[in-house]
Amino acid sequence: MTTKLLIPFAKNAEGKLVTAREVERGLDCNCTCISCGEPLLARHGKEKVWHFSHRSTGGVGGNDGCGEGSIHRAAKEALSQSIGKQFALPDFLRPPGTAKVRAKILRVVPEHYIEEAGRTVDCWIRLDVRCGHNWRVSKPLGIRDLAVEIAVSHKKDAAYRNDMRNADVPSIEIQISLDYIWKRIAKDKNLPVESLLRSIVLNMTTNREWLYLRE
Repeated sequence: MTTKLLIPFAKNAEGKLVTAREVERGLDCNCTCISCGEPLLARHGKEKVWHFSHRSTGGVGGNDGCGEGSIHRAAKEALSQSIGKQFALPDFLRPPGTAKVRAKILRVVPEHYIEEAGRTVDCWIRLDVRCGHNWRVSKPLGIRDLAVEIAVSHKKDAAYRNDMRNADVPSIEIQISLDYIWKRIAKDKNLPVESLLRSIVLNMTTNREWLYLRE
């Protein structure tokens, strides 16, 4: 079984995001799946990275999609809880991954429906964009409201980009690497999940690109 099918995060009895290293083994972890809400087992094995699996499957594997689904949902929660935090924007004049422009998050609306585009986006955020440090950009961003999509394995296609362009809705996609998640968990056993997710969603500059930006 690959790590793509394993569940890295869960919610404990207090509703806090945790890894399998932070809780007791098996059902004593008292954790539930972020994606589907079912009870989980904490797997502390010797061959595989420590992870969670569903009680309903006897601790073997998990419900299809819950590994990626838990990361996707946890990332959206991290963004929703980041009011007042700095947010890295991809630069529209340089290749994705070299973003330097930062903005302050003023508001976040999860699962927001955009009527003009006929799309429900992961998060709709309002930003206070600062121009003090974006000296390499030749024109102001001029953005306050922005659609944010979280991609774990399935990126948005051309049809999505066209819908956003036709509706004139600026939007970006943040790619979250499963391999990166598991490497960080294995490397730093004491790293809080919230800190890991915030660094990925808010601060990384190599994992985001514009899906549409008005000219």
